[in-house]
Formats: sequence, C-alpha cells, structure tokens
Amino acid sequence: RALLNRALARPAAHAEEPRPAFDIKRGGTRDDSVPEQKKIGGAIRFRLPSEPYSLLPMLERYGPERIVNRFRLQGMIERDEITGQFRPLLATDWAVSEAGRKVSFTLRKGVKWHDGEEFNAEDVLFSIRCWQAPSLPNTAVRSMLANVEAVAPDPFTVVFTVPYPSFATLPGVGGLPIIAEH
Repeated sequence: RALLNRALARPAAHAEEPRPAFDIKRGGTRDDSVPEQKKIGGAIRFRLPSEPYSLLPMLERYGPERIVNRFRLQGMIERDEITGQFRPLLATDWAVSEAGRKVSFTLRKGVKWHDGEEFNAEDVLFSIRCWQAPSLPNTAVRSMLANVEAVAPDPFTVVFTVPYPSFATLPGVGGLPIIAEH
C-alpha cells in the first residue's frame, strides 16, 4: 500500500502529451489523400483467452479463432470503420443488379497465396462451398448462404445470386474470409 501511495503521489515526469480532442466536425470523414507508410514484415503478438480451436474460419466457435483469422484472412470487401462505406480488399470492383438479387465481384489480379499460388475465382467458390457445408457449426452463416448460388464466368469474376433481395447480401458474401482451394 505504501508503494502504491508513493507511486500515485509522484509527479509524472514522463507523462505523455495530451491527445487532441475529437473534432466532431471531422467525425465520419476520412482523408485518404495522404498515402500511409506501411511497414512490411514484423510480428504481431497478443494474448488470447484460450487456444484457438481451428484456423479454418468455417469452424470458428469462440473469440480466439476470430481474432487470429482477422489477421490471417481477408474477404473481397470490408466496411470502412469511419465512413461506413465498403472498400475493396480481394475484389477491385463490385456491382449489385436485379433489384439486389445479384452481386458481381471483379477480383484483384496479381494476389498470391503464401505459397506463391495465384488467387482466383475458384478460391472464392471453394470458400463458399465450405461455408455452405451441412456440418458447419456456424449455423448463422450457413443459413445466410443456404440459397446462394455462386458462379465464376472467368478466373477473376464471381457472381452471387440470391432468391430474394436483402441488405445483407453484399456484406454477407463479400465480407466472408476466403481460403485457398489448393
């Protein structure tokens, strides 16, 4: 207790500069005009509450798997945390047609898996088939994809068709983590 009282009473000579207050006028905007300097390589270390059950996103049961897979895998699109708009990841472009029943993704060319194999539409179709597997423990995703049809007219285009329009189709199919078929 005495050590704690001394530590609390000691002036902080190494205190950080106060952070600027949140500017409400800029909230919800993003300035993408300034390119970021990205560091390539390195390591990410964090503590998990338990050991991951599996590294396959289709078998996620608890938080540890989701945390690890978030750093390992990507979907075709993701939602920007600031603006709420969708932005491309493994897809470069997408289009919604037929009153929201059809979503077409143009996939990014030149993406390679960790072993050097090229990413293409077959990987997306394989991932969707895995997500639709009847033994999948994640029933929410499986039921969302139950009636989704996916085709690949060419190696870098994937078209999803659903039986009825839904606001969840674009983020639902576009945001699923993709795994390699090979």
